[in-house]
Amino acid sequence: MAEMWLYKLRPLSPFHFGEPSVRIGSTDGVFHSDSLFGALATGIRMWHGAEVLGEILSRFQERPPFRVASLFPYAGDVLFFPMPMLPLEREAEDAHGIRLKNVRFVSRGILEALLHRQSLDGHLSSDNLYQGGIVWSTREERALLPLPPHRREGVFWHRQVVSTLSIDRMVAASHVYRTGLVSFSPDCGLYFLVEIEDHSSKAMVENALDYLSQAGLGGRRSAGHGQFSIDSAAPFAPFWPTSGDLFITLSLYHPTLEELENGVLTGRAAYQLRRRDGWVSSPERAGQRRKSTCFIGEGSVLRSLAKASYGELVDVTPQSAVEMHPVYRYGYAFPIGVQAEGPSNEP
Repeated sequence: MAEMWLYKLRPLSPFHFGEPSVRIGSTDGVFHSDSLFGALATGIRMWHGAEVLGEILSRFQERPPFRVASLFPYAGDVLFFPMPMLPLEREAEDAHGIRLKNVRFVSRGILEALLHRQSLDGHLSSDNLYQGGIVWSTREERALLPLPPHRREGVFWHRQVVSTLSIDRMVAASHVYRTGLVSFSPDCGLYFLVEIEDHSSKAMVENALDYLSQAGLGGRRSAGHGQFSIDSAAPFAPFWPTSGDLFITLSLYHPTLEELENGVLTGRAAYQLRRRDGWVSSPERAGQRRKSTCFIGEGSVLRSLAKASYGELVDVTPQSAVEMHPVYRYGYAFPIGVQAEGPSNEP
């Protein structure tokens, strides 16, 4: 039987999580599931060897031995999730004089209320919005947040842009470029959920995390960015409904042709697309560019097909004269249910 685990990562240095299609000076606040899986695959290869990694990837073609969500931020004891694309009570929102359209992350308490179709009236207050209005929590969870006394709005992570000098030794020319970084405040960091089918897969994930804690996550690792320690690893009990006609994904999701034909994006589905590309990090294919692919973004609402698993590994192997091994992007959904009945949040 599958088990769900929560891994909290405590940053030891800033991160660069840039969108592949955006300039290097920018950075994203989320480490997406396809990049996380790619990093874990690298860690499995470095720890167990290329043959074992090949066997793991083959298992994914039949039934995923584990599924990962994207890396999201936490602050103190409060976990933040992507804002789900569910309709909200706009009249109540207007009555309290706040706007939620800019919210990117919600606390567990807010997400639980949304998934179970509960009223949000008690939480519609500017005192419950942080990070310039992009983070929303319940009134009760406010006491669990590491809020600086002199910063009432709360700052859990910071963005900065640093300038770096590179030197081309071939022509003795210098070039200054800018890099976007994310740094976390004390008692804040990143976490992810993983659903694991067996103990051997759990050991591989944890071995890979041990390797990545020193090698780093994200970009600019050669400059020491992206290092972390594993703050905690604990079983996680799902708090979302187990049945319903809709689900929300906590990972990037690439539907299969069969899922599209069966209507996973129809009905009350609400989703956003993310284009993903970038460079291959494999030793055999370093410096080659992966094929560009579109994914359904985190927080999207999809129509339930009553399946055990949604999505697939996407073949993004570069087109080149020398074919060393296939290259994949992780496209499995991390589904959480939405209650089918109850008070409607529609205006």
